[in-house]
Amino acid sequence: MILLQLIIYIYKVVTKVGYKNIGKIIFENCKRMAKLNGKKYLRLDCLKSNEKLNNIYEKHNFKLIRYGLNERYSYALRELKINE
Repeated sequence: MILLQLIIYIYKVVTKVGYKNIGKIIFENCKRMAKLNGKKYLRLDCLKSNEKLNNIYEKHNFKLIRYGLNERYSYALRELKINE
């Protein structure tokens, strides 16, 4: 699928609680790397039931694409379009 070549998937990002703006720094670096590599989207997922994390992703403009279910958990798939 051609679309997958335009996406960078952010996987297993963990930070220490209490560091201000660390999420913003991580996402800005991910966007910069995506642009440098000609990508159009960033994607990530998390537990559907994790309201705090879903709210953080929403705050950083990751739009909900869909809810899904795999063999282990229900998840929320989110995507951010990279500005040209």
